[in-house]
Amino acid sequence: MSNFLSFCFVLCRLAHFLSFCFSLLSFFCVIYPFFCRFITFLSHFFLFFVLFRVVLNLELWLFIGYYAVTLLVRTTSDQTGMFVAPELRGYSAVDSNPLSVYVMHPFWNFVVKFLPTWLAPNLITFTGFMFLVLNFLMLAFYDFDFNASAAGHDHVPSWVWVAAGIFNFLAYTLDGVDGKQARRTNSSTPLGELFDHGLDSWACIFFVATVYSIFGRGESGVGVATLYYILWVVLFSFILSHWEKYNTGILFLPWGYDISQVTISLVYLVTSVVGVETWYQPVLWHLLYRDLFTFMIIACSFTVTLPMSLYNVLKSNTLKHSSLYEAFLPFLSPFLLFILSTIWVVFSPSNILEQQPRIFYLMVGTAFANVTCKLIVCQMSNTRCQPLSWLLLPMAAVVLLAVTGIVASETQLLYLWTAAVILAHIHYGVSVVRAHTKTLRVSFNTQEKILWEVKGRGVCRCLSGKVIYCSFTDLVVFYILDVGF
Repeated sequence: MSNFLSFCFVLCRLAHFLSFCFSLLSFFCVIYPFFCRFITFLSHFFLFFVLFRVVLNLELWLFIGYYAVTLLVRTTSDQTGMFVAPELRGYSAVDSNPLSVYVMHPFWNFVVKFLPTWLAPNLITFTGFMFLVLNFLMLAFYDFDFNASAAGHDHVPSWVWVAAGIFNFLAYTLDGVDGKQARRTNSSTPLGELFDHGLDSWACIFFVATVYSIFGRGESGVGVATLYYILWVVLFSFILSHWEKYNTGILFLPWGYDISQVTISLVYLVTSVVGVETWYQPVLWHLLYRDLFTFMIIACSFTVTLPMSLYNVLKSNTLKHSSLYEAFLPFLSPFLLFILSTIWVVFSPSNILEQQPRIFYLMVGTAFANVTCKLIVCQMSNTRCQPLSWLLLPMAAVVLLAVTGIVASETQLLYLWTAAVILAHIHYGVSVVRAHTKTLRVSFNTQEKILWEVKGRGVCRCLSGKVIYCSFTDLVVFYILDVGF
């Protein structure tokens, strides 16, 4: 046990050292090109150094650090009545996609053998999610307004597409092996499933926005309004699967997910070689790749995903409370979110979607993730879905302020509301985790489980009596390496 703790602490110090090194490299990338042509090439890696350092600090201090604080302290939410957690049920899913069954699952079974048994499944899930966030930030740096792929603009560098393809496939792979790692280490829990699907719901926007940079919004690209409705088709397909489980108790994994992830990873890599101009060439007669892209997403959703979900629900004959109203109740909040956001798009005085498409997509995707997570909690705990999400009430006020022109700057209002939605979503996630976590369970191996709790700043006390003194950062790293929810 002491050796393992020492390893955790050394890894923490290594992370700090890497963060410091990347800070220096970022500084040199800015300063040295003015003095020495020899290392000008370092400037091409400036964004990578900066983003890597940001990800390190986010994981160690902001996001997981906040999780560690809330989880290492005994929760009292059920005593205070602020958030009482329902009992989560076990995971039940069906994956019949041939690509997944015959190709990806054998590949994931092979990959998971190389993962150490002390690696927490939720850390794998979060790392995969951060790869998608990194893709989003990387493309936002080079193509914030989705104009880089258009003629007459500076295109995204080829190495960015290579990185995007690798990161996307790594995210897809980690999303596939996290559950296998949980079963392999006997640490599979319903809360782990909630963490996985909750991040998946948020990942939709990062995935769609990154793909959009391939086609862009130029003359041969996809309009921002068209992409807005395509985004909603993707979001609808995602929530449809969880609505299906809400009524049947079984999650039927959609076929389109595996196919799209593998295809898009390859498209990123191909784009790095042939350039974005290739996608502007006609596929057949006057049919462009953008038209094929749009057609495939819409057709897959309404001719495969929707009919299969309805068929599975009707076949199981397990409507919630045997009522059509209760069965379709989970769609009310997403539908209202769609109405509110569309009103903002259509009646915006400054045409906000044309001015700030990326931020608007991020706001919609995050708000949708928050609504979906509440449905996931209900379907996992077998409780009734609430008709209305509280997040829609302030959003209605924001939309009213925007479309009436009361506020001086619609762009500033969008930025403020997006930040509020992101913070509210993170707060909701932390609250759910706290409500379901009475004590922190740390597994050193498959035979030994020890309970820990924080006793003051920088002191981690084993409930058996042994006291270990360590820094707050060590506790954070100790948590992310070994805790299974």
